[in-house]
Amino acid sequence: PNSPSFSSGKVQNMEFEYKPGFKTGLALSFKKDSWNLYIEYARYHATNTVSHTNTNPADNNFYLNWFSASNQAAAPNTATRTNSSWNLRYDMIDVNLGRPFYNGKNLTINPIFGGRGGWIQQQFSMTAYFPVSNTNPRSLAKSQSWILGPRAGFASNWLLGKGFRFFGDAYGSLFYQNFHFVKVRQQSYANPSSLFANEKNRRGYVTFNVDAIAGFGYGTYLDHYKWNFDLSAGYEIEYYFNQNMMRNLNDLINFAGGSSDSSAGDLMMHGLTIKGILNF
Repeated sequence: PNSPSFSSGKVQNMEFEYKPGFKTGLALSFKKDSWNLYIEYARYHATNTVSHTNTNPADNNFYLNWFSASNQAAAPNTATRTNSSWNLRYDMIDVNLGRPFYNGKNLTINPIFGGRGGWIQQQFSMTAYFPVSNTNPRSLAKSQSWILGPRAGFASNWLLGKGFRFFGDAYGSLFYQNFHFVKVRQQSYANPSSLFANEKNRRGYVTFNVDAIAGFGYGTYLDHYKWNFDLSAGYEIEYYFNQNMMRNLNDLINFAGGSSDSSAGDLMMHGLTIKGILNF
């Protein structure tokens, strides 16, 4: 049998850094049966960039997945430099209705039901330099979507004494997501003033996300129990499934016959969340 040949290589991934975001909310407590309503808005807008240089293109192939193979057919894998940028705009609103209760002396549990809705927008651009044609074509991909659906989970507090506590919250959302605008635009390798591809797509389907946070907090009463101040810090994870419709459409363009085996990639955000609450 024929022996397959192998070559070593390296995937150049986007380098992500911690970027700040913020949350703001309003809570209402009802006297009847201790129900509470909490409305929260989360905003995270971030841009990440990465550059890569291939110093010896004659010996090292440089595969550019964001440029169609047929677009580079005249000079495949001869790019020597790339600059990429990814932009995310995440705006989400949660409406939570819950009723906390004690499960023992030191544990409180708050089952929560509500809804989640908002917008997720992404943009990815790549510029590559081809010395053979002395050109800098650009590939640009965008997606805009809105989501809406039910959300459920729980918030828990383990009371440690002296106002300190350990907390852990977990939620899941099942929602309809409408990608009302997905676009991939590629400039021609040989002549960047003309377009090789300019494709648009729309898609809507049911998907889901999960989010969780765990950490420590401290709370105290002020002015003879008229005010309550609470400060907490925890590590939070937000995970959305099937979000990279830009890459999905790009692969449909790149693969012959308009088919692709790649699924839309997921979107994950994680980091430190610091929260201050004032109750009165």
